[in-house]
Amino acid sequence: MEGLDEPEKAEVLLRVGALAGWQGGTDQTHGSQESAKDLITKSIEIFESLGRSTKRPKRVRPCALLLEEGAFDEARIHLASALSRLGNDDSEQRAILLIRAGIIEERTRRLEDALRYYNEAAPLVERSEDHALKGSFHFE
Repeated sequence: MEGLDEPEKAEVLLRVGALAGWQGGTDQTHGSQESAKDLITKSIEIFESLGRSTKRPKRVRPCALLLEEGAFDEARIHLASALSRLGNDDSEQRAILLIRAGIIEERTRRLEDALRYYNEAAPLVERSEDHALKGSFHFE
């Protein structure tokens, strides 16, 4: 990581963390999911210190990793932060974040909160042309 600027470090940490999480999920290596979560969390912290959110909707994946680990409170914090940065933006990224928030609440049996997130996401999903987004919404 020597010689990389902060945005590049954040990008590398994010990608390495995602790969470590994928590998740990497939071969069940002890501690790999925790290492992946730490790398991704560090990446998010760097992006936030730079005043940048993770740029692409695909980067919501860190929250998915936190969900797999059962780190619901930590995932809630990251999602709340990301949603507040987006404000009232009617984007697909906001829809993805709202769906993830709904998943967290559903898995922790806070079903009224889950439904509130899904209802907020519904009009954004409806306007979207992204079939994967629509599918993930309807699946949840």
